[in-house]
Amino acid sequence: MTEAEYKIGETFMCLYHNENFYNAKILGMEEIEGVNHYVIHYIGWNKRYDEKLPFGSERMSKGSVGELGWVESERQIPDSEQSSDSQRFDVGEEFVLMSRYKVPYTANVVEIKQIENRNYYVVRIHGWAPEYDETLAFGSIRMLKGTVQEYYSRRARIRND
Repeated sequence: MTEAEYKIGETFMCLYHNENFYNAKILGMEEIEGVNHYVIHYIGWNKRYDEKLPFGSERMSKGSVGELGWVESERQIPDSEQSSDSQRFDVGEEFVLMSRYKVPYTANVVEIKQIENRNYYVVRIHGWAPEYDETLAFGSIRMLKGTVQEYYSRRARIRND
């Protein structure tokens, strides 16, 4: 292997698919078809987003997102799956919450809180008791702008196109 600029376990900023910088960590190094790569993990993300980047990749930068003065990744999933403007919610705002079984419910944000430097929404389905509140990371794909009626209208239009 050629000389590595980063060490295993080192944290750094990584540009996720040329969209936004997120904090990441070096999990390992390996050679792929004669080219040395870092195995990286985006901190706070599911391991399915882990990547292998070649040594010297321009997407990697020393330091952390916090040093740039940015809020520590309000969305914990990449922009390719979410638009930051369309996925930002305020306390009291109504939205469509998709259940784990893909059933849409009308819900609202009852609180925004931080856990271990990550931002979360506490959400409640209309008519349900507080003990059923869910805590979802900013950018959760289960939270959609609009109403349940609009959701079904969009779905019908897509099927008819």
